[in-house]
Amino acid sequence: MRGILISIIAFTAAAFAAPLNEGVSRQRVLDSDTRAFVQSVLDHFNVPGAAMAIVTPAGSGIEYFGVKDLEGNPITESTYYAIASNSKWVTALAIATFESWKNVTVPSTGQLFSFETRLKDIFLDDWNMQDAAATEQATVADLLTMRTGVPKHDFYIRKDQSSLDAIRALGQLKPSHPFRERYQYATSHYGAAAALFPTLLNQTLDDFLEQHFWTPLGIQAYTNATQLRADDVDIGAGFNTVASNGTQCALDLSANKSYASSSACLGRTEVFDFWTETSAIEQDGGGSVIFTPKDMLKWAHESIDPKVIPEEALDQAIHHESQPVSGPITYGFGVSKAETPDGELLFHGGALPGHNSNFLRNIGKGIAIFTMTNADPIGFTLADLLNAEIYTRLIGKPPKDLIKTFETSLAVVIPPGQLPPPNPVPPTPDQGDNLVGAVLRHPAYPEIRLQPLNLTGCNGLESAGIPADFIQIDVTTVSPINVSSSNKAFYAQWKGSFTSHIVFTHFGGPHYNYTMLLTFDKQGEQDEDALNTRERRDPDAFLIQARQSAAKGDKPAPVKSTCPSKYTAKFFGQGPAVFTADGIGFFGAFWAGDDPSIAVAPVTENVRQEAIAFFGR
Repeated sequence: MRGILISIIAFTAAAFAAPLNEGVSRQRVLDSDTRAFVQSVLDHFNVPGAAMAIVTPAGSGIEYFGVKDLEGNPITESTYYAIASNSKWVTALAIATFESWKNVTVPSTGQLFSFETRLKDIFLDDWNMQDAAATEQATVADLLTMRTGVPKHDFYIRKDQSSLDAIRALGQLKPSHPFRERYQYATSHYGAAAALFPTLLNQTLDDFLEQHFWTPLGIQAYTNATQLRADDVDIGAGFNTVASNGTQCALDLSANKSYASSSACLGRTEVFDFWTETSAIEQDGGGSVIFTPKDMLKWAHESIDPKVIPEEALDQAIHHESQPVSGPITYGFGVSKAETPDGELLFHGGALPGHNSNFLRNIGKGIAIFTMTNADPIGFTLADLLNAEIYTRLIGKPPKDLIKTFETSLAVVIPPGQLPPPNPVPPTPDQGDNLVGAVLRHPAYPEIRLQPLNLTGCNGLESAGIPADFIQIDVTTVSPINVSSSNKAFYAQWKGSFTSHIVFTHFGGPHYNYTMLLTFDKQGEQDEDALNTRERRDPDAFLIQARQSAAKGDKPAPVKSTCPSKYTAKFFGQGPAVFTADGIGFFGAFWAGDDPSIAVAPVTENVRQEAIAFFGR
């Protein structure tokens, strides 16, 4: 994603002179060529649909593309989708708003709350980090700019976790760097930041947003998926891309130059109901806001020309102590920013299963583009790409072909640091069988109860709640899972927001590979009759027809499932683990997800101390 944004920064120019149109109109704001470009991109990568809320000095409106569900219903201005991590901007502005009042005091000190207030003074003994400097010195600004030294640790996040639980859990998570040494993107920091509201204001973040943002702005947002399910509203399904082979993408790119995406590279599309008990983070400061395109447009207006949010709060969120990420990009409060020849560019992505978004704006030019796609994970970078392309066209620059940039990003090579060492000589015997049935615990993460996993055929995996193809075919294209009929394997249910199951496959001696996945019930295939009519319900075939695409050229055939399942699953991470007599130690990039630069090589001595996270008896 960062490479695409840097591409924009390099060639943006020319300003609009007209004043911002404050009306929230439904007019089209993209010309026919740009709309055709967007549709061609969606068709090329088999994305079911997208909605774009666009604000320009010449006017504003919403653009719709494609469908919202397996039945072929179109996306409308009232279709609800999760904006995921773009919720961080909402949380940051909420905190900046009550900070701007200059009348909120910290009970332990009697002093006015500010971004320089120490977290220890607010949360007292609940703020207790593994780094003593972070415990004593960390401020609200450190939390919001993500420089506590604690990296992602996304797998610890749970739906039943309160904001104060999140504060306590941060102290149980192993840091990867010393306090304030570097910025590290971590949703956990914003889950913890939500605890500021009940602690200082005696109300939840949700109540604050309703009172001070949503009601005044006329936005019908949700941060509680349970309430969303109970209400009679228009809900968008989640579309999940599986069996996407990054190695095949690299081979295709090398062979074809112009890049004709194959089905092995792009994978296949499966559909699930996003709003279930196994999905959606509820009432969380890092990713819980649920908007319609109509809401997106109102929020885009407010984010560049505020009428309700104090201007001081907006300025603080953008500019307060942002930290370098790489090159010209810095991170403020819930937003990345970059200085370009055309002024300050603000942007942020968001991804939850089935729903991806990107929010880009240039306040100086009165431009905001808020894009939602309903294909995951491919839609995350595509939303970024589409916003980049549309922005350059809106400011009068010639179109730049960023498709090649995106296609190159599909070619994934698993970093060596995440794999167990080659040909390991086992210094200790395998302890897998001895851990079966034991409850293994970590003070912050969900517990593990290890169970044997039958990898032969379809039924063994299906009975464990795991789609067989996902392990036997799909995951092997992106993870060194070493699956074969002779491999020993175990699994455990994992009650996290981003993971429902963890699978361990034996590598040798005490070494295992772990694979984290999140499973959902697949729409349209809930019973035997539906399974037997797969060709009629195949989402890929349906989408090609439903969109009535004008795209030219042959469409690659979707990868068919050999073990039809009522489940679909999303791959969330993999790496090495070491089994001991006392428990399991996780290594690789377990704490960072997509940042192999801080991967930890597995060891077989002092595993409890050296592991990123150790789960013991």
